Amino acid sequence: MEFGIVSSPLYANHHVSGVVFEQPERTITIGAELIEKKLMTEENNLEPRFASYWELRLVHTAGMIEEFKKRAEMAVGDQILSHPILGPGQMDVCGESYHVACLAAGGALKAVDVVMAASNTFQRIFCCVRPPGHHATSSASMGYCAFNNVAVAAAYALNRYSEQIKRVLIIDWDIHHGNGTQEIFLDNAKVFYFSTHFFKGDFFPGTGSVKETGKDGTNMNVPISTKRKYREAVFNAFEALAEKMNKYKPDLVIISAGFDAHNDDPMGIGNLTTDDFRELTSKARTIADKWAKGRVISILEGGYGYENGSLPEAAAAHVEAMKD
Repeated sequence: MEFGIVSSPLYANHHVSGVVFEQPERTITIGAELIEKKLMTEENNLEPRFASYWELRLVHTAGMIEEFKKRAEMAVGDQILSHPILGPGQMDVCGESYHVACLAAGGALKAVDVVMAASNTFQRIFCCVRPPGHHATSSASMGYCAFNNVAVAAAYALNRYSEQIKRVLIIDWDIHHGNGTQEIFLDNAKVFYFSTHFFKGDFFPGTGSVKETGKDGTNMNVPISTKRKYREAVFNAFEALAEKMNKYKPDLVIISAGFDAHNDDPMGIGNLTTDDFRELTSKARTIADKWAKGRVISILEGGYGYENGSLPEAAAAHVEAMKD
């Protein structure tokens, strides 16, 4: 068994307002699809753990963590409160939101520990977690994102497994730019952040227009302004990324796996197909197989087609490519 899946029914306990795309049904429908296709079984289903305060502090300020926890504690039961943030976007919280957010970040940490274990039972892991994280900056939750799960995982891997992990590649194919991940690692050459995303007008979060930046050029943005050319631009960018990785040589590949660039996603911005996500996963695996001993950790970000089936189908195709 070379691939595992981090999942838990507790991820559905983070409740948000009805106008928000990021609903509990996201992880519920993905989980059901993975079980139906026998991609998730008792043998490869991994229980997440909670991220500790100090693990969150690897990338987030004390004030940000404490404010989020305080706001969640103010909610009673399933009461939903709007969380005050320092940037644009909505981040609803309920009484369970802090615990679920720690479980989302902790799910990513569990994946790091498992792929780095001496037994090496699982080389590739998909973390079916929520709330997502790539918009969360070092000091603010925003855009449905509580804590930056991917950033916490990358920083933890570099810290906890410093002898084996010297460089981390983060691949973010969500339709939105991961402004939080970029901000956290902009001056850290140990993390290479690569993002393909839509950029036009006031589309959230309004960042990611600078194509190459960061310390030693380790931040590569691919802003795409038209739906018609979206797929072509994404695949061209992955070819360029593969070339850059021949020099960078990452020891671990982490995917910010957003599926909202799917052509049937309610966002209606991208034109990727279910098979495209399968192919992009294979390209990420090729990089990992060449430089990172096959180590790939994928962490769910966006993707909102849980009613029309595009989200669970795309996630299942992604996992199939992780498995094969």
